[in-house]
Amino acid sequence: MKNTVKKFNTLETLRILLEHPKIMFNVIRLMDKDKVRYISESQLAQEILYYSAKLDNTEQQRLSLAFDTDNLLQSHILADKDVYQGTCRLTFQEGVLGLFRLCETSLYQELTDSKLKSRLASLWRLQERVNGAELSFVDNDPDYSEFVDDLMQQLSELLSVLKQNIDRMRLLGHDLETMSAASLNVNLTDGTTSNGLVFDNDNKEQMLSQITQLFERHIKPTQNFLNHTSHLAKGSNLFETLNSFKLAFKGNGKHSLSDQIMRYSMSFSNIFVPITNVAHQVDQFLRKTRNALLQSNAMEHFHQKLNRAYDETLARNLNKTKIDNKLVKEFSFINNFKRVAKLKDFRVGQSPSYFNNLFSELSLRLESLSATQPLENFNLTAVKNDTESKSLQRALAIFEQINTIKLRETDDLCAMLHYRLADDFSDYQLADLIGACQLMHSNQDEFALKTINKKAYLKHADEVYLYRRKKVVKKLASA
Repeated sequence: MKNTVKKFNTLETLRILLEHPKIMFNVIRLMDKDKVRYISESQLAQEILYYSAKLDNTEQQRLSLAFDTDNLLQSHILADKDVYQGTCRLTFQEGVLGLFRLCETSLYQELTDSKLKSRLASLWRLQERVNGAELSFVDNDPDYSEFVDDLMQQLSELLSVLKQNIDRMRLLGHDLETMSAASLNVNLTDGTTSNGLVFDNDNKEQMLSQITQLFERHIKPTQNFLNHTSHLAKGSNLFETLNSFKLAFKGNGKHSLSDQIMRYSMSFSNIFVPITNVAHQVDQFLRKTRNALLQSNAMEHFHQKLNRAYDETLARNLNKTKIDNKLVKEFSFINNFKRVAKLKDFRVGQSPSYFNNLFSELSLRLESLSATQPLENFNLTAVKNDTESKSLQRALAIFEQINTIKLRETDDLCAMLHYRLADDFSDYQLADLIGACQLMHSNQDEFALKTINKKAYLKHADEVYLYRRKKVVKKLASA
């Protein structure tokens, strides 16, 4: 007696498949990856075996019976089974695949230019029937009823796939943002991101190629398809075609159908805005990624050259201790830097105009600094809180003190004046030293002041200053 295996009906089989959707999700991904409409029986068995490894024995047996080839055929889940070159190929019903694609956004198929033109060509055939006066526009006419049903079915399916495509593209936009953020956090040592994903140049090029193909073959055709102003070589665009249907229904008194066509037209127009936003977002991503990839490749190219030139300096040849200057000629961006003017060093001049400007500024700063400083060493008469009088009297006191100093030959005039003024004035400021040096310059007949290139340090108010020494030498007697 022949043993028979219990089979499930279509409803029970679909219920089991939907209870474990990951199997069909993986099957659809494999078909999309290979760009085929079938899957081999061995691949399906591997997916079932891998998935059911975590299930109990009862559920494993139930799943095995549901995915049995004979059960899938008799429940009409499979459309066909054939053997090609020793491989058993299984073709699922498009309705079943569409059901599982509907459950997973990432499985939505992007619309290609050929698919969009095929759907538009179907609408053109219906448009020819309207323009050819073949329709009676009578509700009881079976041809007219079939025409209306066919038109509404095509428009609803087209609107549905376009909305699915928008959801898929929005998900793509989120993926692009994630990849952009990941590319900014790449570890330069191993080329991995903070999530542990490898993001080297090869993966960047592969990602760029995939997104470019998606943009050129799916996003742009959909954008052009939904554009009101697009012009086609062999027929009218989508909205012109819909307008012809609307006018035909309106002209024959079918106002409800005319309004319905107008609502479809408005729905298609609303889809154009988000698809344009996604197209702009992807285009910006591609531009930035291309530029970043070119810059990265250029830096890597020149970095390798520098490494090779540096390795030559580590060889046993003792005469080769520096990188050859000829290498710089290959770096065009460095050669351009030679044309940039170098910064000129600032030198203190000896012209009267320079000193006039300098000490005018210093006198103003001295006035502002010493305005609030009290006088302690000199009993000066002044109006109470008269800051200008105090400032003037202080300047006169410093001037008189400088005039009492008799010079002699010394190698460091600045140090001598600094310690003399610091002892005489408790409110001594370093700016006083600059003024004293200038007075010494202008009031000497027997001695000459020369600034030499030797430097010295001077400490004042817990700060150390570096300055060039001023040397005092006696003038030679004129003949």
